[in-house]
Amino acid sequence: DSYRSESDEQTRVIGEVESQITSKTRTVAQLKKDQARLQTLMDELRAAQVARSGYFLSGQGNYPLPVAGVIKARFGEVKSVGKLRWNGYFIEAAENTPVRSVADGAVVYSDWLQGFGMLVIVDHGDNYMTLYGGNREVSVKKEDWVESGATIATVGDSGGQKTSGVYFEIRHNAKPVDPKEWVSAKNSVKSAKK
Repeated sequence: DSYRSESDEQTRVIGEVESQITSKTRTVAQLKKDQARLQTLMDELRAAQVARSGYFLSGQGNYPLPVAGVIKARFGEVKSVGKLRWNGYFIEAAENTPVRSVADGAVVYSDWLQGFGMLVIVDHGDNYMTLYGGNREVSVKKEDWVESGATIATVGDSGGQKTSGVYFEIRHNAKPVDPKEWVSAKNSVKSAKK
């Protein structure tokens, strides 16, 4: 009997420790699940991509940001939770500000994705895609063709960030690349002053 009560006590203590660990790691686990969900989607979209020659690469370094705002998080920076890193930019902007496609392309995703809110993904050809997350209202649907600068959504806070803004990624072969290499310097440097 003493063995059983000792075992029960160990089980109870282990249970408490596990619940403390669980509450701390739940957010990290959730973020990892969100990233995995997006990667699965990107892999599926890449597999479905129609091979065509785009011009996206030729515009490298000259693309505008998708929204007028302040870059609050940059590619490669460590997120506030866990050791996860940003795969793109979080651009803080006022709600309802227009979100614009940075280049011509076909809309391949326009729907809710957990962790990214209302998400739009535009295929620019040659295995390049741009992602725009956290939107309030989306004005394009799957298979729409959008021109460079076309309004595709409005800024919201559906992506789970503390402030309104746009989560922006550029992907090549379904892997995230640093937007810094793609957007023009005059567009990427915004003052953080209000």
